[in-house]
Amino acid sequence: MITQPHREQAHAMTKRIILVDDHAVVRAGLIEIFQRRPGFTVVGEAANASEAMRLVSQLSPDLVVVDVSLEVGMNGIELLKHLRTQHASLPILVLSMHEEDIYAERALNAGALLAVVGFGWVGGGGSRSQQV
Repeated sequence: MITQPHREQAHAMTKRIILVDDHAVVRAGLIEIFQRRPGFTVVGEAANASEAMRLVSQLSPDLVVVDVSLEVGMNGIELLKHLRTQHASLPILVLSMHEEDIYAERALNAGALLAVVGFGWVGGGGSRSQQV
């Protein structure tokens, strides 16, 4: 049996995530991945930037995962810039199906914590760090 203090401690250690991708199947796949990882819970998902901005304001997540190529309204980089102005310390991870590092550079320059591009990821140092 978990006592109340332990529940609060476990909740405090859980990272609350909002997913932003215009493809429902991608969001579903990411939810599945995060559900298998202890310490993460998806608290919201959005198909476009306006939904994402509303959810971030309402839910105060610990992390936002954003697709760089949103189809409706702002793209992922524009959303990232907007979120940076409203929530400066919020960690944002940017995903891109494109392999070109220019997408990662744009995301990192706009304030992303990490950019996952094509089959690798690029961290704050700007170089392709690992193949995934």
